[in-house]
Amino acid sequence: MLILNFADNLLRWVLGIIEDDPIPVEIKFLYFLIVPDRKGFHIEFGGKEIKEEVIYHLEYQPLEAEFFLMELNQPLNEIIALLEEAVDLIYLHDEFLALVSDKQVFISVYGSGFHVVV
Repeated sequence: MLILNFADNLLRWVLGIIEDDPIPVEIKFLYFLIVPDRKGFHIEFGGKEIKEEVIYHLEYQPLEAEFFLMELNQPLNEIIALLEEAVDLIYLHDEFLALVSDKQVFISVYGSGFHVVV
């Protein structure tokens, strides 16, 4: 049940961002970015025109996309697994599919070469 709630919140967060600030057509690569902070990690959402191996900034990143779930204190591998499962679930929603149909979506860790294609 926890994963369904997390996925639902993630979906509503992303759809709200895109509704307020649509993804520019030039953006072809979308990232759920796991960012370390003082209290653990948080998740950001955004995109780039060109795929990069190491992500330090995003070209498309509305203000609301900068923080989702502050203070994630689990180990990084658990956060990656949770986010990967949640993103797999939000792909089941037609609204999300329509928005990302011509894009590649990744889960990445800020400042590292780690990427999971979803």
